[in-house]
Formats: sequence, structure tokens, C-alpha cells
Amino acid sequence: TAKTQAALQSLLQTKIAMDRPTGSAIVQAETSQERESKTQFVKYKARETAPGYNPAAATRVIQILPAQLDPMMPPKHKHEKAPRGPAEDFVPVLQAPNEKLSKEERAAWNIPACISNWKNTRGYTIPLDKRLAADGRHLQETPTINSNFATLSESLYVAERQARQEVRLRAQVQQKLALNTQEQREQELRQLANQVRLERQHQKQQPPKEEDDDVSSSPPTTKKPATLVETLGGIDSSSSSSEDEKDEDDTDEQVAERQRERLRMERKRERERELRMEHQKSHQPDSTSSKKQKLEAERDVSEKNCLG
Repeated sequence: TAKTQAALQSLLQTKIAMDRPTGSAIVQAETSQERESKTQFVKYKARETAPGYNPAAATRVIQILPAQLDPMMPPKHKHEKAPRGPAEDFVPVLQAPNEKLSKEERAAWNIPACISNWKNTRGYTIPLDKRLAADGRHLQETPTINSNFATLSESLYVAERQARQEVRLRAQVQQKLALNTQEQREQELRQLANQVRLERQHQKQQPPKEEDDDVSSSPPTTKKPATLVETLGGIDSSSSSSEDEKDEDDTDEQVAERQRERLRMERKRERERELRMEHQKSHQPDSTSSKKQKLEAERDVSEKNCLG
């Protein structure tokens, strides 16, 4: 019938239109025929400050032509439709009424549009998983932090705290040792001062009978017989006799302080004399210089403070 013939004709025309390539020879031929009608002429005046300006050709005319296309060029973009489904109706699935979706759920169920034809030159059908991957929604997930980072940081903190505690204990032990050494040195100096004071008192209680004659006949630079005071401090006889009277009223601390001062001065003179001797023998080094350096290196801090 006429109705059937019209339906078949519409299907044939649709198939022919679909099979006809877009941008084919026919379209290109039409474009070539209309090239002259699409030609345009543009007149403009050149700017004087422009590079390459020519005063003789200040006004110019440009002819604009449509670009020549290849009539045999195949279509660049082609989008094929998916095959049609079966003709029978599907069996309806009984389900609960649709609930109102939230904004997050709508965004999760949203399927992005197909990739543009510029990126799909062959016209492939893009599956849903690839289209979801192109959306980039899975790249925004928050990364999970490994628990080993917390374990490592805690271990480092414990190790640092233990190292600080060990350093603190070591410093306390060294400080106690230094204090003990200093106290022992002060005790030795105090005992030495007491011994010297007792010796002086003993000498004053039992003075020799011939002392006046010896003092009057001998010059003031003569010395008494060697005693413990002279061995430690190198004190002359004339100065010792005058100082004995002053030391009677002094306390133990003042006596010890004066004794340390004498020892310090004596050691200073000895060091100066040794330095002069080493300076004279600088061209002939021997083993004594190394021994003295070793002795200075091994000397305690409290002893250096006492000796100046």
C-alpha cells in the first residue's frame, strides 16, 4: 500500500543519508562552486608606526577566499550508534518507589557524556567504565596513611628521650666526680696549711738560743735550715719571722689562702724558668718537653685553678 511504500522509502532515505559520508565529494563540489560568491575584499589603512610601513602603499586591499578542501577526503569524525535492543518488551521489575537522592548520591550516579569526536576519530563506542574513569572522580579520594609512620615517629621520640636522659645522667656523674676531686684537693690544701701552722707554732714555742747571734752576724739574705715551709713555698727567714706574728690572729681559711698564694707564685716562677730553658733548647728537642706537655694535659681542672 501507499503507507507501506512511504515507510520503506523513509527507511531507505535514512539509510542512504547515514551511509553518505559527511564532507564528501558532493559537499566539496558545492563549496568549490560557491567559492566566488564567498570571496570578500577588505580595504584597510596601514599604521604609520607599524614595522615595514610604506608611505607609497598606505591603503591596501586584501582578498579573502575560502580554503580549498580536498573533495576525496574521508570524514574525520564519525559517531556510530549502539545496536538497537530486542523488540520484545522487558518484564517489569517490581520495586519500591524511588527515594529522593542527595547531592552526593546524584553526583556518584552521574555518568559523564561521551568523549568528544575530536578524541574519538574512529568512532568507537566508549564503555561506561572508561567514561567514569575519564571523569576523574576516583582521583579525589582521600589517601590512607600507613600506620608505620606513627610507629616510626614514636620510636624516634622514645630514642631521643632515652638519649637525652643518658646524656643528663652522664653529665651529673661527671659533675659529681669533679666536685669530689675539688673537695679532696681543698682538703689536702687545708691539711697542709694546718700542718704548716702547727710547725710554726712549735718553732715559736722552742726558739733556738743562738738565734740572735746568728741574725746579727749573718746578712739579711741568709736562710734558716730547710723546713717544710721552705720546701713548699720557698719563704725567706726574714719574711717568715715577721709573718708569724700576724698569723696568730688569722683564721684557718686565711692561712690556707696565703699558703695557696705562695704555692701559686712558686709554681709560676718554676714555669717561667722552664719556659726559658725550653726556649734556649728549642733547636734541640728532647723527650722532656713531651713529658711536660703530657703532664700539663693530664692535670686536673681544680689543680689548674688553684695554681693559677
